[in-house]
Amino acid sequence: PSVHTYPSTPPPYRTSAEVVIALSQDIIGGPSNYDPDLYNKMREELVDILPQSQSELPPRRMLDSYDSAIIPLGSDPSLRDRYLTHQGGVRIGRLLEDMDIFAVHLVFKHVLNPLQKTGMGSPFSIVTALVDQIDFTGKMQSDCDIRIAGHVTWVGSSSMECTLHLEQLVEEEWVKFTEARFLMA
Repeated sequence: PSVHTYPSTPPPYRTSAEVVIALSQDIIGGPSNYDPDLYNKMREELVDILPQSQSELPPRRMLDSYDSAIIPLGSDPSLRDRYLTHQGGVRIGRLLEDMDIFAVHLVFKHVLNPLQKTGMGSPFSIVTALVDQIDFTGKMQSDCDIRIAGHVTWVGSSSMECTLHLEQLVEEEWVKFTEARFLMA
């Protein structure tokens, strides 16, 4: 069995794009172009590492799934252009897409399958079943970096709830402006 250690200091921030790339390459896997035969062959191999019951999975804590990433609106002008509305505000739909994929990332981070080797894709398919609640509690600025952070807050037998926060770096201080709960299945 592997021994898990937890760093005393948080890791350096990754961007949301880096999280998506790691999720796509390391966890989800799959061919880069759709090839039904190759895809089905890869999925059949993953069936062998599916746990037969939850009792085969090690216990997990909420902290095990915690992660954060930066959406660099303030420091990356070309990225900022993709997030701006015609009136200069931040596109809410784009942020919802980021939150959705980040919730998938948190679920994959939470699930620790002892049968899954490093570099092997996951046998699980995770989808968003429901966005339970989104609270916008502050004003977004289109020229400040956004930090997306969250963790798994509830686990059932076939679904998980993730709570995410969006914060902006305003005058050298992180200010929360959004909290949301995603139910993943």
